[in-house]
Amino acid sequence: YSEWTIQKVAVQGSSLVESVVNAGSIKVGGIAGQLYKPGVIDQSKVGNSVIVMATQSNASEIGGIVGNLLGTALTAGNFATVQNSYSQASVTSGAGTVGGVVGYTNYGKILTSYFAGIANHSGAATNERGIVGAVVNGTLTDNYFDSDVCASASSYCAATVLTGTTAWSTNVMQTKTSYPAGFDFITTWKEPGVAGYMLLVWEP
Repeated sequence: YSEWTIQKVAVQGSSLVESVVNAGSIKVGGIAGQLYKPGVIDQSKVGNSVIVMATQSNASEIGGIVGNLLGTALTAGNFATVQNSYSQASVTSGAGTVGGVVGYTNYGKILTSYFAGIANHSGAATNERGIVGAVVNGTLTDNYFDSDVCASASSYCAATVLTGTTAWSTNVMQTKTSYPAGFDFITTWKEPGVAGYMLLVWEP
């Protein structure tokens, strides 16, 4: 749980973020289980060897970066934000909502971020999406996910594409010119040295 600014964090290596609690509302994320207003996660990553998993039957919100992105209004100081970040994690749950970046948001903002991993839900398939599992109130802008990778585990991952999110092929995802002006390739993002997904400027 956090309501602060988390910036330039990398979760990588052979990491497992798992919930095995058998009661209550569960929030699991690669960086934070819950991010509350006016918290911000900025310029952060969850690597492709990370598994974000909930194994109990009543898991609520499971996300590659944040499980629950929560605010009280979309006015200054009252929303939580994930921006300029990416996840390549494997995100899976048997219940609740599953998203590649955020599991669930109410009065949250997800901006200029991407997902290039697997989001897999063994329960209700409509609660599984490439960027965010479910949105009650929120702002989604310039977010992209690799539908080739996501769909390799579940055909439902890209079945419902929310406004502010776009499903791209691996080739498009790995092409710098695909991204809009909102992706700042001067101070925030950069191309990899070899073929691959976009990186944050602080990465080696």
